Amino acid sequence: LNIVTAVSTAMFPIMAKMQDTEDIKLIVRKFNRLSAFVITPMMLGFAMVGGPFVEVILGEQWRPAVVFLQICCLNYTVQPIAMSSLQYLKATGRATEYLVLDLIRKSIGVVLLAGAVFWDRGVILIPIAELVSNVLAIAVNMYPGKKHIGYRIREQIIDVAPKFLVAGVMCVIVYLVGLFELPVFIKLLVQIATGMAVYIAISFAFRVKELQEILQLAKRFLKKD
Repeated sequence: LNIVTAVSTAMFPIMAKMQDTEDIKLIVRKFNRLSAFVITPMMLGFAMVGGPFVEVILGEQWRPAVVFLQICCLNYTVQPIAMSSLQYLKATGRATEYLVLDLIRKSIGVVLLAGAVFWDRGVILIPIAELVSNVLAIAVNMYPGKKHIGYRIREQIIDVAPKFLVAGVMCVIVYLVGLFELPVFIKLLVQIATGMAVYIAISFAFRVKELQEILQLAKRFLKKD
């Protein structure tokens, strides 16, 4: 959430100065691609190592909390996509439309949360309700992108889907590593290292643009030092 907030804060003044819709579309697409590239493997990977992580940090008695951690990870995986479309509405002075969409999104969240509470099937329904709310918010927020800046729904899906696919492959491998009988702390370290190595290796193999951009930024930063 801190990463998304920081990037969104940087995006706002840039888009506020832009008049051309193609330039705004380019910025929004870059945000979606970059946030998906960074946050998707972090959150999905964290979900996969949730068991060893909770056991190491909190102890064996906290194992029932793992499922809550995993659902929250899924929730924050999709949240950046749900937020991105609202940023350019604020930056381009479409405050009324932003307010309407935000009210719709929050209303959906309140209704689902109330349903989860009154259904009384356990507290697990509360994070599930938030996850469903964010998924529905993506569907609601996609339409203005198509309407105002020509950012078609198909393009929005294409921009993030490959990152989910690569992260999914990474998760399968991390899960298989977790099946080995190892001390829990060693297992956690091996899973994290394996996940990072697999994700970066696949990104290199398929020449993922966002990885190249991050490496270029890192080189510029090191040269300044």
